[in-house]
Amino acid sequence: MDQSKKENTILVYSKSKVLIDLLKTLDKENNVKYFKVKKVEDFIAVPSFMVIVDSSLLNDKIIDIFSQIVPFEQINEYSIILLGANSLKIPNSIKKYITMINENLVGLNNIIKRKYGFIKPKLTKQNQMIEKYRRIINLYVKSSSDHQLDIDQYCNEYNVTERTLRRDIKLLKAIYPDFYIYPNRLWTK
Repeated sequence: MDQSKKENTILVYSKSKVLIDLLKTLDKENNVKYFKVKKVEDFIAVPSFMVIVDSSLLNDKIIDIFSQIVPFEQINEYSIILLGANSLKIPNSIKKYITMINENLVGLNNIIKRKYGFIKPKLTKQNQMIEKYRRIINLYVKSSSDHQLDIDQYCNEYNVTERTLRRDIKLLKAIYPDFYIYPNRLWTK
């Protein structure tokens, strides 16, 4: 996923239909996309400018992932939104980036618009490296599950050339000698 997709994507880990309806409206008005998190690894794998989580779904694994993400992402206030009261202990290192709102979503629309309005779609060297690491980690995770690779899909999803994909594979093979993946077709030049 290229940086521009991060700049307008919100990760959602919630069962709230009201929230999804609100995000659909924001998408139509402001081009703010949302991605429904299906597994907690998506918090790391899918770039976004904001994360919205139902407090009832919050668990220690998600808090641990947030603790890993916070030092490397460009996170500030309103980056993590919790819906409803929280019963888990949240470390101070990430607590300052969390905003809690009630289940009625009062004020969420304004929070999203304010946060989205301050985003500068500028791809810094640090952001480029973060995107590269995400891309390579996702390739490694994919290979561990089915060892199949759709070259065109991968290149489109991460906005890279086949040459870059071949470099990613070469890097993974250098780090993990047992790494293997089967492309769906022959490489083009």
